[in-house]
Amino acid sequence: MTALLLSHATLIVASLIVLNTTSWQSHSASAFQLSGGRCRDAFRLDHPWPLFPKDRWRKLSRCSAFPWERPQSPQETAKEVDIVAITEEAKKGGARPKQEFFNPIWSPYVKRPTVRREVERDVWIFEQTLGILNVTEITRMTAIRLQEGGLFIYAPIAPTVECLELLQELSEPVKYIVLPVTAVEHKLFCKAFANIFSNAEVWVAPGQFSFPLPLPLGFRVDGVLTDDAEPPFSKEIKHATFSLDTAIGSSVEIACFHERSRTLLSADSIQFVDSSQRSEQRLTSSLQVFFLSAPAEVSWSGFFPGVPQAYTFCLDTHYVPPQLRAWVFETVPEAARRWVDKMGKWTFIRHISCHFDSPTPFTPQKLKEAFVFLYKPQSAEAERLLPAGSAPFIESVRGFLRDTIFRDAEGGRLGA
Repeated sequence: MTALLLSHATLIVASLIVLNTTSWQSHSASAFQLSGGRCRDAFRLDHPWPLFPKDRWRKLSRCSAFPWERPQSPQETAKEVDIVAITEEAKKGGARPKQEFFNPIWSPYVKRPTVRREVERDVWIFEQTLGILNVTEITRMTAIRLQEGGLFIYAPIAPTVECLELLQELSEPVKYIVLPVTAVEHKLFCKAFANIFSNAEVWVAPGQFSFPLPLPLGFRVDGVLTDDAEPPFSKEIKHATFSLDTAIGSSVEIACFHERSRTLLSADSIQFVDSSQRSEQRLTSSLQVFFLSAPAEVSWSGFFPGVPQAYTFCLDTHYVPPQLRAWVFETVPEAARRWVDKMGKWTFIRHISCHFDSPTPFTPQKLKEAFVFLYKPQSAEAERLLPAGSAPFIESVRGFLRDTIFRDAEGGRLGA
């Protein structure tokens, strides 16, 4: 998501400098007093349940990726809660101290409302917003209740007191925390999250780094999820690791598969933008994130920019963001294919990503279609997913990277 949000190379470098430094953040949970006790103690199982009143002010919604699977309550059939709208309201003064978590780089800077939604039995997602400059998107954490007991956490978000209360309502201790990428915005929150849940095991993607200074990670690590690693949760949750190592750092992503719910988890590599759930303004914002620039086009009203028809190919479909395709996956296509092939052997029926719109119905066939450029690089299907000239900035940066940093990547330099 770092590459998806930064609009030029200088911002990328600026973010890399602070990859492992989170000293600005307020460590919200340790700063607040919960029910008259210490925060860390408040989340131990020896406390009576429920710890907090059920009628508190939090905004909460439930949903299923497949609404026909079970009867839905009136709350579930209502329109899905819009976390972006909630965050905008919080900026106007509606937030409470329980939503605060300070960071000076990643908006909304202080007020970060959290929404929890139930995806499937024992599977929940927690959503906040995350942005830089004028671009804001959803950031999403997944929590899974394990059969052995405890919660598996994929890609922690800001541990505001509100977020921790919503976790606490699941009546299970956090047992495993997975940091699935090397990107700064995920690492930022993982430190605070891991420090709060000191009894949980922390498993991270390999290749964690900082640039240009070799700064410490800032939190304990119990295991590294290389592709052949056997973590203690592997009986219930499988994983596949993609890695691209360069002279200045690594691009790594860990996908996980929860067999019982048949759910695929990924961070940044596969996204879905649902045009029916977004205003024109938010659709254009999505284009900015994907392409780092979107053609200026004003709608008939003169207020909101329209979505250029030439760019609708990336909407309402599972899509690999152009930055990752051009800068990462096409640089090491053999490694990328091995990663996709491993995921393709899993029998998932839904997908949860860390950003944009999730959960969504998903199958191994749709996975291969999203990554068709790895299998048929010169085909019309590959061209349709990223037409020539649709991302000029990304294309120019790709040329620079392949001539410099990625010169010695697997397979050598690639053609245009």
